[in-house]
Amino acid sequence: MCDMMDPNLENLIRKNQIVITKKQKAYLKMKRVLDFMCAFMALIILSPILVLVSIAIKIDSPHESIIFKQERIGKNGKPFILHKFRSMKQGTPELGTNEFMNAEQYITKVGKVIRKTSIDELPQLVDCVLGHMSLVGPRPLLAREDEMHYLRNYYGIYQIQPGITGLAQINGRDTVDGYDKIKWDREYVQNMSFTLDMRIIWRTVVKVLRCDGVVDSSDEKLKCSTSSLFEYRRPR
Repeated sequence: MCDMMDPNLENLIRKNQIVITKKQKAYLKMKRVLDFMCAFMALIILSPILVLVSIAIKIDSPHESIIFKQERIGKNGKPFILHKFRSMKQGTPELGTNEFMNAEQYITKVGKVIRKTSIDELPQLVDCVLGHMSLVGPRPLLAREDEMHYLRNYYGIYQIQPGITGLAQINGRDTVDGYDKIKWDREYVQNMSFTLDMRIIWRTVVKVLRCDGVVDSSDEKLKCSTSSLFEYRRPR
């Protein structure tokens, strides 16, 4: 992320950023406590699954690491290390899910199962405990996704922690294009509340059980909303 910014651009960004209300600021403090407690309890409850998946990955790919680590961009544009169960082979290009022409050639046998069931995301509960992520929030981007970072800065999305799940994930996940994801992320920050978070978590559970919205190839047709409330393109 750039340290220097044109003053005029900085003023434009400030004018268009979402203003977090006092009520939301108070909720953010409670949200951090809830994230820690719920993530910690989930790690304990799900520990048998975590162990079994770790063993399965090691049997399937004995010479590869169990955990995949990748730099992502978090709150205030600061980088952090995100953790996942490894579902792809060592040496796989660091691309977004929909950027692969043939993702299947890189995915391991166990990887196909844990990606479809979203089990590969469970190690991010550790990131929640460490305070790098929240259970609910915008999904963290790769550092090289410059235009998406620009738009997130422009609308003030980086005021909050990234999440394991969010509005974009329950409204299409991999089948939603980048600009619609920005729309959902902005809508989340605007309406952030305990009630909304509970609704997102519940719908995430339902989506995961149904394996909805998971795409492993850019050949899949992206769903792009033509009735968006906002037009998310680089401002002129």
